[in-house]
Amino acid sequence: MKRWMVLLISIVVLLVGCSEKKEPEKKVDESYKYPPTLFLAVSSVLIEKIDAQNYSWRYIDKETEKIEQVTTDSLPPTKTVSIENPLVIKDKKYLKIGFQPLPKYYRIILWDAKDREKATYTNVKDIKKKGTYIMEVEANFEKGEAHYFIPITF
Repeated sequence: MKRWMVLLISIVVLLVGCSEKKEPEKKVDESYKYPPTLFLAVSSVLIEKIDAQNYSWRYIDKETEKIEQVTTDSLPPTKTVSIENPLVIKDKKYLKIGFQPLPKYYRIILWDAKDREKATYTNVKDIKKKGTYIMEVEANFEKGEAHYFIPITF
């Protein structure tokens, strides 16, 4: 009986010792491969986070240490976002655009529902037009260019 117990315990110890332990997967930060997110706020309240829809971006791949270039297809504004449910901004003077990191420069282009450019601005506060538009924010960063589209009503 003692032999069977010793044999059984030996087998259990052997099986436990040979089992493979899975380490939790490490999340890899690959945000450097894409343009920064655009943040829209009214006063200091964040109302929207928008990823770049069209971009041309360069980065150094951390695995191969080579420079990579990624370019997405450019589509007209109405093919990129729907103008059906626009973000309603009652007072433009409180609207703020933010990035992390900041671009070298950006401009704002207002498009109508037929993909016609209506106006271009360098600051949200300068927007004079009222109505419903697709607001494109075209930003130039050190690593490339990105375009963000937001259906909006002023």
